[in-house]
Amino acid sequence: MLITPYWIVRKRNVRINILREKIERLKPQLETIQNLKKKIRSIEDYVSTRQSCMEALREISLVVSPDITINKFYFEKNKSVVLTGGASSHSSVVTFSKNLGESELFDDAKIRYTKKEDILKENVDFEIICSLRTK
Repeated sequence: MLITPYWIVRKRNVRINILREKIERLKPQLETIQNLKKKIRSIEDYVSTRQSCMEALREISLVVSPDITINKFYFEKNKSVVLTGGASSHSSVVTFSKNLGESELFDDAKIRYTKKEDILKENVDFEIICSLRTK
């Protein structure tokens, strides 16, 4: 069994204490850095959502037909896009949903509902949900 000399143990303990003090002095800076990282992540999320929004609007404009009107467009937390609007017929809504599902940006487009506004009129209200394709 080896016995470490006292002066080596003392030197090691002094070094450990110096490092502990250094850690304590650096803690406020570490907290500041962590807060900055959170703010940067928040800004990145905001910018990427805005980019996604612009990309989504562009893609929608490419696949929408003239007889479709989009009234509301929003993102859900799970990266889904919800579109509500009106169309001249049920078949137009189905075609629009199919085109969204086949686009480069969207996956899994589903019609949540379609509803005729009035029996006498042909206009149809709809809501479609689709998810953003992961790159």
